[in-house]
Amino acid sequence: NTPFAPAATSEYTVNGTDTNGCSNSAVTGVTVHPLPVVSAILSDSAVCINDKVTFNGAGALTYTWSQGIVNGAAYTATASGTYSVAGTSSAGCTSTNVATVSLTVFQLPVVSVIASETVLCAGDTATLRGSGASTYTWSGGVSDNVAFIPANSSNYIVSGTDLNGCVNSSSVELVVNALPLLSASSASQKYCPGETATLTLSGAVTYTWSDNSTGETKVIAPLSATSYSASGTDANGCTNEIVYT
Repeated sequence: NTPFAPAATSEYTVNGTDTNGCSNSAVTGVTVHPLPVVSAILSDSAVCINDKVTFNGAGALTYTWSQGIVNGAAYTATASGTYSVAGTSSAGCTSTNVATVSLTVFQLPVVSVIASETVLCAGDTATLRGSGASTYTWSGGVSDNVAFIPANSSNYIVSGTDLNGCVNSSSVELVVNALPLLSASSASQKYCPGETATLTLSGAVTYTWSDNSTGETKVIAPLSATSYSASGTDANGCTNEIVYT
């Protein structure tokens, strides 16, 4: 009736003597099951934050992991750390040693956008450049740090990948203003040589004529059929040209 720890499966014989001095014996067997030798398997030892990884034990029937991890289930990686697992065999024996595995979790890069300008006129060029990562992929067919002409106002998204393979994104909106729609008019388009006429421009805010004079009106005295050109700039700073004959 004294506890002991059998080292291996064995039979044990007991001899008993009663008060009359008579003896008899009995035999019993003790089966000793080996402890499971557990190992830990990690689907990926280095991941980006919020990536999914899977922890699996080997060498036993069931497994108990530290930090609430469920064996074989997807786990969202949030921080680097060391994780341990103990295993229980089909005989109900639990390993006295635990297996450990280390997980490294990288933070995502902080990606930002550098734009040459964000408000443009139709036909202007823009250059978008990513910052905070190693390589960049843009939406809308844009190449990083390469000038292009945006067709219309749009939101451009860049995905940046760092040296650890972690990806984050950022965006920028480019506003493309239409060019002003200019028109020119005069009382008539037919005059006698030297007769004066007044040309009037509309559709913009400020106007510059081809001779560098300014204003929405211009008095002319053509000696022959002549074309007159001017440019107009609207409130957005966008400029267009017109030719009036």
